[in-house]
Order: sequence, then structure tokens, then C-alpha cells
Amino acid sequence: MAAPGPGALACDVCFGWQSVHPRFGASIPADGVLSFRIVGDGAPSSASLRRIDGVEPAEVAVAVEALEAAHLVVLRPQTPLVPGLSYEAVMGASSCAGEAVQHHFEVLADPPGSAAPSPLPVTAEFSTEVVLDVPGEAEVVCCEREDFSAGWEYLGCGLEFRYDDRCTSTRGRALLHAELTVDSTMADPAGQIAYFYTDREGGPIDGDGDGDGDGDLRFASFEPFCVRSTALNLVTGEQAMAEALCPDEALASALGERSLDPGDALACEGPYWSCEEAADSGLPECSRFGSGCGCVVEEPAPSIAGLLLLLALPRRRRRRRAATRR
Repeated sequence: MAAPGPGALACDVCFGWQSVHPRFGASIPADGVLSFRIVGDGAPSSASLRRIDGVEPAEVAVAVEALEAAHLVVLRPQTPLVPGLSYEAVMGASSCAGEAVQHHFEVLADPPGSAAPSPLPVTAEFSTEVVLDVPGEAEVVCCEREDFSAGWEYLGCGLEFRYDDRCTSTRGRALLHAELTVDSTMADPAGQIAYFYTDREGGPIDGDGDGDGDGDLRFASFEPFCVRSTALNLVTGEQAMAEALCPDEALASALGERSLDPGDALACEGPYWSCEEAADSGLPECSRFGSGCGCVVEEPAPSIAGLLLLLALPRRRRRRRAATRR
């Protein structure tokens, strides 16, 4: 059975920092940088570095840099640190709740020097999945006409159409997945090397990613793509790339739009109802508009009267042959 397509707004949207993870251990080279993996959105609102031992604390000027490809924030000291002395870094940022939060980290300065960049060993497993088109792009059919108005599910911050054994789409698209397994045992313990992934030409991968550059990662796209493990020395700017990992030709050629048999997903036999037929039969929640069709759905919130959700479905005749679920 095809997987449901993406819905409306997800309810865990965060416009701040969920967490901050230092990529260095107890120490960094005196001529190095402090790198942090950020889970969330936005740049730090403030950043500082100061020496916390010696005769008295002393401020060290830092430049703040963002490496979006690796989801990193980098604090680059403008003068070398003193080997053997300790430092405290402080970054201010907004939390997901919009609150101002300060993050404190301590680190010891080691003698200068950083390793040459070396991409982490990576294996990739490619696969495809048929994803149902979302309403507005799809032809939706249901077992009964009332299923059109009952198929919307309120998520608290948005509505999505719930594909199940009552309603489904007759169109889908093949989505290419890449599951990367990364050997992170060779990662630089001082956090001076950034690890991320690029396409065959060294540009950003045209797909949605999930995971860390130092750990396992997943990418997905409706277009064919390759993955190259990349390492960047954050101190010197030197970069190294591994050979590209690509799906085989048969898998890549299987991408694109698909026509789907609703009988594979629905628990009823055809003929099935289209939105237009539901509207023409007198279902009050649904009506035609232009070349499409839509249904009015009430959100379960006392202050919101309702929302008009447009399916924008092309006209479709009911199927006249029986189809059973496999």
C-alpha cells in the first residue's frame, strides 16, 4: 500500500533552538575553533568567550559563523588561545517557547595544530516508496460520499486529509530514500573537522535530510540524487570529499508519477465516490468551484468557525468495475 503524502502544518514546529551540542571534548587546539551542533532554527543572539583562569578573567573576541550544510555554529577566536588555560563560551539564543536562554561551555586550550580533513566512511542504502499526492494535487476517491467531509483530521495547528481504508488518492509519486550508515569512530574529537554530505558535484543535496553529519543520516527526494561524504577543516578551510554513492539506474528510472488502483487501499468495492459526485448528490459540506471541488470542515476550536479546504480535483467518473482490497 502506498504511504500517505505530507499533510498540512506539523504541530512540533520550532522557531528557536531545541538543543545545543558541543562537538569538542575537554580541549581544543589553541589556534582552533569551538564548534556546536544546533538542533533548531536561527542564529545565536549573542556569543562571548573569556579566559577563566590565570591572574583574572579576560575577554577574547570571537567571530560567529554558521555552516548550514553541517548544522553547525562556529565560534572563531580572533586571537590564539593560551595553551594550558581554560575558557568559557557563552551563547544566547531563543528556545522553542521563545524564551531567551544562555548556554555555557568550558574548554581547555591545547597546543596548536589540527588534523587534515578526512571524510567519514559511509555506506548508503537506496530505496523507493510511493507517496500519495496531497489533496489539491490528487484525484481523491472515497467509499461513501460522507467520507469526504469526515476525512479531515485536526492536528491542533493545521488540518490534513487522512488517507485510510475509506479514502485514497488515485495518483502518487515515487520517493527516493537514502539511508546512510556512518562510521563516526574516526571523527575528530576536538571538533575541528566538520562532516556533511554533498551531491556528486559538491553542491547541496536536493532533498530533505534528517540526522547528524557525524552520525547516521537519511535523505529523501522525488528526484535522483547522489551522496558524497565531505570533511572540512574549520581552521584552515581545507576540504576533502569521498567518491559519490548513487542509486542504481533501475531504481533511479523508477521515480516519477504513478497511477494507483484505489482498490489496493480501500476496504470497499467500487464504484467509488468523487468529490464532484458527492457535491452533485447534495452533500452540503462539498461543492464545485471552477474546475475543482472542495469541502467545508469545522475545526474543533470554539473561536474558529470553519475553514474552506479546496481539493482542486479534476472531474472524474465513478469506476464501474468492482475492486477489492488486496
